[in-house]
Amino acid sequence: MLYCLSVMKIKISARNLLGLFIAVLSSVLLVIVLVNYRERAPEELIEALPQNVDIVVKGIDYTETRDGLRRWHLLADSADYSVKDGFTLIRDVFMTFFDEQGEQIATLKSQTGELHTESKEVTARGEVVVESVRGYFFYSDYLDFSEAARLITTDAPIRMLSDEMELTGTGLKFDVDKHAYQVLGQVKARIQKVAKP
Repeated sequence: MLYCLSVMKIKISARNLLGLFIAVLSSVLLVIVLVNYRERAPEELIEALPQNVDIVVKGIDYTETRDGLRRWHLLADSADYSVKDGFTLIRDVFMTFFDEQGEQIATLKSQTGELHTESKEVTARGEVVVESVRGYFFYSDYLDFSEAARLITTDAPIRMLSDEMELTGTGLKFDVDKHAYQVLGQVKARIQKVAKP
């Protein structure tokens, strides 16, 4: 009888010892976390990011709306936002433009771009291609889009292709809402069936 009681005391002591060990370990971990953790100042967080970049985002999906209708939609693989410079650098850009009725007008693709959040202007750079729903393709090294003016513009050389012609020149104004474009200078056109690349 005494032997049985002695065994039971050992079992209870082992259980208590395990509980005590867990409690001590938890307390030690909590102290380590509290000692090593301190709230970092915003300046320190910014210094930890790449230089001149405040926010880095993988994958961006942005839609600009007005009166409940889509005006333009932007997709990009990544975005680096700089508060100092006031714009977001975007990569692998795909934009869709809509008219005042919310109907799709054109799309734009480029390797990189800059999104200016305050002015809602976008600069597209690197193998830029604009395709209108009317079958026109515009090619340039860079293009600017202004939401306020609803214009896609450039002063760079451009090439325009359609089923009926090929046109080259310097400078472009493409009115998104009116589906109208104007090549500004050094215009050369060839009227014929053109195979698009």
